[in-house]
Amino acid sequence: MTVVGIPGIPASSVGWDYTHISGAGTFVIATSGPCILHAVNINSAGTLCTVYDTSTSSVSGQPVTAVIQTTSAHATNIYDVRMNNGIVVVTTGATTDLTITYGPVLP
Repeated sequence: MTVVGIPGIPASSVGWDYTHISGAGTFVIATSGPCILHAVNINSAGTLCTVYDTSTSSVSGQPVTAVIQTTSAHATNIYDVRMNNGIVVVTTGATTDLTITYGPVLP
């Protein structure tokens, strides 16, 4: 079976990978080069979330993709943007609880 509208892409390869983040810190989500940042889901309110287009936890000087106030729980921010290097998320606030969804760049 193939995905409607995408010839040659098997249905089993469709969907997003995810990483759950809880608390404050620097989280390396994807390190394999180009990928798609699909969404940032705010599960529980925190303070701030910054998304970087990089594959290393050293984010100083790296391109910022998004800065999100995470003070409202149960919100979804859809991006569907290409990240050239990877995805790193930096959060503040001990109560921050997020789910990052992402996937490969399809041919």
